[in-house]
Amino acid sequence: KWDDRAASEAVIFVPGYNCSLATGLRLFAQLASFCSLPSYMKPFLFHWPGGHTPFAYYSAMENGSSIACGKNFVAFLVALQATGVQQIHLLAHSMGARVALNALRLCAEEGLFRPCDLQPWGLQQQQQQPSGTS
Repeated sequence: KWDDRAASEAVIFVPGYNCSLATGLRLFAQLASFCSLPSYMKPFLFHWPGGHTPFAYYSAMENGSSIACGKNFVAFLVALQATGVQQIHLLAHSMGARVALNALRLCAEEGLFRPCDLQPWGLQQQQQQPSGTS
């Protein structure tokens, strides 16, 4: 396991169609640099068979929507959780969003999400104000 705060938070980038592993890593590195990604946030890239030619668009679409690709992403998330990661920030570009949403649907179906205790902002703000003030 990683140390304290570093163990609990990760960001995953899912590149889009026609993006090689090298290009995906370069794009993610640029994004992390431009966004000043905090050093405690561990960066990961989920590479999927997204085609490497302009003629592979439809096969990439099928790959991104496939159960196999979704299950691989779920297995990746479960492996991260086993290392202590509790919060994940997900960045998906273009057809990578299809991959990510497919996997999130599978996660929900398998009960892998922890219930969230958040309230809508307006309700939360009203409860924090002392009574008798507006």
